[in-house]
Amino acid sequence: MVLPDNPAPSMDIIGGCNRVIGSFEVLDVAYADDGTPLRLAVNLEHYCAGGPRADRVRIRFNTTVPLDPPGVTADAGTDMRGAPGTTVALDASISRSTFAGALAYTWSQLSGPPVVIDDVHAAQPRVTL
Repeated sequence: MVLPDNPAPSMDIIGGCNRVIGSFEVLDVAYADDGTPLRLAVNLEHYCAGGPRADRVRIRFNTTVPLDPPGVTADAGTDMRGAPGTTVALDASISRSTFAGALAYTWSQLSGPPVVIDDVHAAQPRVTL
């Protein structure tokens, strides 16, 4: 976090990230007539393309939105493309669960020319196109 001379906070990504991917989701917000925030619920997530894991931030102020609703968030990573006969690596290792225990993975092809998935139960399988 870099705080400039002005009072508005900002964020600076340092360290050779070629492409930052992420999301910013406002789940709940309300203001008083004078513009003062009454409640706020925000989730944000970002990571460097090809990086090992995402940074996740949950902000809650006077809201009933829980920090992490129970469940599983599946993240299959960035879209992959390749020529026929090549192999690409998929990566769902940043998927997460608020339940106890390890995640289980099952990959399947939904459409397109047939592919070979080397391990349909791996978090990071290789796919031959």
